[in-house]
Amino acid sequence: MFDEAFSVDAVYVPLRVYYEEKETETNKDKPRIVVKDAETEIMKWIGKEDSRNAFMLLRGGPGSGKSVLAKRISAKLAKQGGHYLYHISMHQLILAKSVEADILAFIQSNLYLFEENPFDRNTSEGKKKVLFVFDGLDELAKSGAISLELARRFVGELKQLIELEQVNGHQVKVLLTGRDLVIQQNERGFDADGQVLRLMPFHAVELGNKIGDIKSGEALFKKDQRIIWWENYWKVKGKARKQIPEKLLDNSEKELISVSAEPLLNYLLARVYEKNPKILRSRQNLNSIYQTLVCGVHERSYAGERKHVAIDVKGFLRILQEIAIAAWHGGDVRAVSFEKIKGRCRENGLEGLLKDFGGMEEQGFMKLLVSFFFQERGREATRGEKTFEFTHKSFGEYLAALRIVHEVNLICAKYQESKSNYDGVFGLEEALKRWLKLCGPSELGTNIFSFLKREILLRKEAVAGWQEMLLEMMNGMLKNGWPLPEGINNSLKEATRIARNAEETLLLTLSACAKVSGKVSAVKWPTAFSAGQLLSRLCGQYGGGGELSFQGLALLDLAQQDLENSTLTFGDLQGANLKEALLFRAHLYGVNLQGANLEEATLYQTNLRGANLRGADLPDTYLQLADLQEANLQEANLQGAKLQGANLQGADLQRADLQGAYLEEAILQGANLQGANLQGARLNSATRFSPSSLNTSDMDYAFVKGKKLSGIPLKKFLKSISY
Repeated sequence: MFDEAFSVDAVYVPLRVYYEEKETETNKDKPRIVVKDAETEIMKWIGKEDSRNAFMLLRGGPGSGKSVLAKRISAKLAKQGGHYLYHISMHQLILAKSVEADILAFIQSNLYLFEENPFDRNTSEGKKKVLFVFDGLDELAKSGAISLELARRFVGELKQLIELEQVNGHQVKVLLTGRDLVIQQNERGFDADGQVLRLMPFHAVELGNKIGDIKSGEALFKKDQRIIWWENYWKVKGKARKQIPEKLLDNSEKELISVSAEPLLNYLLARVYEKNPKILRSRQNLNSIYQTLVCGVHERSYAGERKHVAIDVKGFLRILQEIAIAAWHGGDVRAVSFEKIKGRCRENGLEGLLKDFGGMEEQGFMKLLVSFFFQERGREATRGEKTFEFTHKSFGEYLAALRIVHEVNLICAKYQESKSNYDGVFGLEEALKRWLKLCGPSELGTNIFSFLKREILLRKEAVAGWQEMLLEMMNGMLKNGWPLPEGINNSLKEATRIARNAEETLLLTLSACAKVSGKVSAVKWPTAFSAGQLLSRLCGQYGGGGELSFQGLALLDLAQQDLENSTLTFGDLQGANLKEALLFRAHLYGVNLQGANLEEATLYQTNLRGANLRGADLPDTYLQLADLQEANLQEANLQGAKLQGANLQGADLQRADLQGAYLEEAILQGANLQGANLQGARLNSATRFSPSSLNTSDMDYAFVKGKKLSGIPLKKFLKSISY
């Protein structure tokens, strides 16, 4: 296990899986979540002779134990016998022809592992029992490229191939593992209960809030497996300690619970804690743990006999960052060739450092890479170059985020220095060129963005200056466009792609800085349509749902911008300035607008269903016929808001200020109006309430059909309106 003296089995805790039963007339509105022991459930499926259920899909997040579980299943089956077993790590499978041909090519190149042709339809042995274990659908590679479309093609062809094998009388089954997103994209057609299994974390409190009530396996679900894992860990380490650190059992320490809930991150945390128990005594940013881990690797690698090697931890981190960027630019944040590593270091003036790094000989340098953060992957398909991969993707993602933050700091320092010296050597155009070169080749991605946000949070003292610099870059880009990218071979399509990626990362980084500083980014939009045009470039004309770009709108000044018909589903607009913005018929389902300024904004017929508008300013806002079902409007300022015909069914309006609001024909059934101020609000007989929702509301001086409500008994009032 990494550079430990023990194996994964020594600390292994049996993993759990769950699935949701398909809805039927008999189980409708009843708990349908089933929790099982992962190995038992999968082995049971393998043992069944059922041609209708030849596939099982196993999904989970990074470091959730998918690969370990897949290997354990294969090892157990190999020991039992009775099956032709083909365990294939997907990152080693290159798609070049058909799925059948590519699998056979892989088997031919690994004859020491496989002796039989699984697709030999002329076999005289009669029925064969065959199990394919394809581990890591998300790592399916084709000349270095990874895509959901490639995964879809592979699964589609594989299904057809297995169906053909079954027609020929062979009992063939496929266990397919992958990260959540890629399995989700390929679940269609696998409809049997338990055919798609989701791995559970060690600690499932947060998961329980998401999936609802359990039909069976509740006791298994509630078990905190971290306790067992830590006991195993101390045992194999030969330590006197026997229990999980108390801090990890503190439910208020949500980030630490999150880290320790996932098997891999829990292990990394244990390594850090073993060396420095104090790290758990205060709230820790996940990036701090990664940083401590990386620094610990440096210390172990260059202590004692290797002190003569002239490289400090700063240089060590810089080289690792460039490796991560080389991998990110190559389309796979996990893997990279040694030639590209050297190329990145050369480009960034780290040649001397790299020379010192390999002073023991190149083989020694390679050994250091492989010892912890990397493992040898083989050779690149196109050029035959030796490649390496991070032992876990999260290392590459963390280091890529670290490199972006380093670039922000560098640009800011160079720009300020040039301004103070009045030499103009490093101006806005140079800053944009550097950003384009670093952030243009690849999309940022959700995981790198998560690390980026956490890293910015750790640099609070510098954030104000960074935000100012990034804002100036954004304004310069909006006014003059991006400088021409270098080395694009005059391809407009490629230049557009690079500009789009750089734009998205700039927007997201600016937003992350704003959320730390708490200051609105006063973007100078050239026209009233500029913000909409930017979003169109980033997400397409109609957007979609959950695009990463939508997470970069927090604390952004969007006043008077025309966002009519925009789709910003589940976007983050927390604290944004949307004063007088035009959001007519916009799709803002599930959007976070907490604390946003929407004064006099036009939200006519806008979909705000499930949106978070807690504490938002909406005075005199146009919300006629808006869909605000299940929206959170706690403590929102809705003074004078035009809510005629709006659907507020099930909305939370606790302590909301609705003084003078226009609520004629509004639907407020099931809305929570506890503590809401409805003084002067205008209602009519078509306004629909649930009677209980008004019991604790301040209705003084509300108007019904133009008459003041003050002094009218509540029961009489309720009879006069519709509910």
